[in-house]
Amino acid sequence: MATSDSSGDGFQTATVSSGNYDGDDAEWIPLPDEGEVIQGIILAMTPNSGDYDQLRVRFKSTDGDDEGEIRLAHFNQTLEDTVHENGISEGYEFRLEGVDSYEWTDDDGNEREGTERELEYRA
Repeated sequence: MATSDSSGDGFQTATVSSGNYDGDDAEWIPLPDEGEVIQGIILAMTPNSGDYDQLRVRFKSTDGDDEGEIRLAHFNQTLEDTVHENGISEGYEFRLEGVDSYEWTDDDGNEREGTERELEYRA
């Protein structure tokens, strides 16, 4: 993951090729923690993926040391809702930044840590 000061301007929409991506070597990356950023062009989105039925996002990185590499990430429910509410789709470029850390107590009384994230996008 890369860190970045600003999102910048001049994003362009990429063309999206269809196909089965399961056989390639795309690397899974975690969602960014506080102060970290992931950024890329969405190539494909798959709903209800993985153990927790999350939105799987396949993207081409456009920032940092891994620029140009194909990556995969699972978006949590909050991010998935944000994607749908804003009409974000394949071909859009996104920038996801971890902006703050927080603590909360789960239903079992366990202390947990979380990261507030901000999602920006361009068509």
